[in-house]
Amino acid sequence: MQIKRSQTKKPFDKRSIQDTKHGTVGPLRRSSLRSENEKKEENKSPSSVKKSNDFFLIVPIGLEEAAQVELKEWCAILSTKFGQSAFLLNSSIVKGGVEFRIGSPEVAFLLNSCLKLSSRILQRIHTFQTREWTVVEKELKSVAWKDYFSEGISEWEISASESRMNNEKHLAEFLTEKFENKLYYIKNTGNVAYLRVYNNIFTLSRDTSGEHLHFRGYRKHQGEAPLRETLAAFLWFFLIRNRSRIETEKALIIDPFVGSGTILIEAMLWNQVIQNRKFPSMDWVSKDNYLKFNSILDRLTSWNLNLIGIDSDKEAIKKAQLNLENINYSGKMSLFLGDSTNLNAELSSNIAKLNRNNEIWLISNPPYGGKGRIKTHSTWKEVGSTALHTYQPNWAVALGPERECRTDSVIGDWKCIETQKFLNGGIRVVASLWKR
Repeated sequence: MQIKRSQTKKPFDKRSIQDTKHGTVGPLRRSSLRSENEKKEENKSPSSVKKSNDFFLIVPIGLEEAAQVELKEWCAILSTKFGQSAFLLNSSIVKGGVEFRIGSPEVAFLLNSCLKLSSRILQRIHTFQTREWTVVEKELKSVAWKDYFSEGISEWEISASESRMNNEKHLAEFLTEKFENKLYYIKNTGNVAYLRVYNNIFTLSRDTSGEHLHFRGYRKHQGEAPLRETLAAFLWFFLIRNRSRIETEKALIIDPFVGSGTILIEAMLWNQVIQNRKFPSMDWVSKDNYLKFNSILDRLTSWNLNLIGIDSDKEAIKKAQLNLENINYSGKMSLFLGDSTNLNAELSSNIAKLNRNNEIWLISNPPYGGKGRIKTHSTWKEVGSTALHTYQPNWAVALGPERECRTDSVIGDWKCIETQKFLNGGIRVVASLWKR
């Protein structure tokens, strides 16, 4: 049996938040507490599964609040066709994710195609608290394993900390001895099962996403040290969250170090659904709900953005062009070969022709310190300063090292008015927002 064990031993820091529709909420209730309406909705499912409507978004640490905002926005969009089934009944932020309860589990399954900031969506199956092995056995026996894992379990993800039973190896052996080939079967075609134990609270979940959600299906070509799609999407969210669609569509948006195009492509996909890949939970959605979902997609119009990508690496520009061919987008995007640290007259002229006296917004993941495509040993601040002075933007968002991106920092005419820390491949970085 394949078993993966978490290396993280830090506890989740649960806290309640204010939900604009349903007031202050706390930790999610047990999945067994379902309303009559929820049970009726489950009966419409293509299978006999008595599905829990409690879910968990796994999110890069530091992006939890942004992920919750995105979740609420998509639930509001889906409610135009699904009604109460898409209502977010409650949501709460924890370290590394968002717990939420939704009107219908099938709508949560569809969110895999919509959310851009989350890494994975787990469906909560059963939760209980104990310090005794006999109680663990009794509680897990009560789970409808065949309903949730009808195709079997491909592997276990087990994490345990701050508990009496915090030995992950012993937990794996216990599951094998007591339940394997009795209540569930190990099959390559099955779904991943998650068992988390913290503070003697056991939480059993199943994966609904399959591959990590940052795999959108369009990035067939990538350059050196590419930025993960979920993080690129956050940079876009950070730039536009306090600006209207009209303002955004009027601006000229430039990525001066475009690489394989991930940031600008994520901007194009922000209000669209991912159609280049499949999710395991697609098979758990009824035909009627798919028809509703598709009718929503027909009404989603792409933002008409004016995008420019510039890079000094000819191969990077070629990869960006190839990746662009893998998405369906009707807006404007121009790619230019050029050095943003030393812009030539021809490229300056091309940008001026596209500008038409609109505001300029920069968004980028600048190379610095010998990293990335531009083999410069300039600091992040030096590279960023050159780009700011070259393009003279009204607004700019950039990813950089924590030590050089601080609120109230000043570079020439630009001031950093906000920062957001998060982890990028285990390294703490900062997204910084600059205003002229």
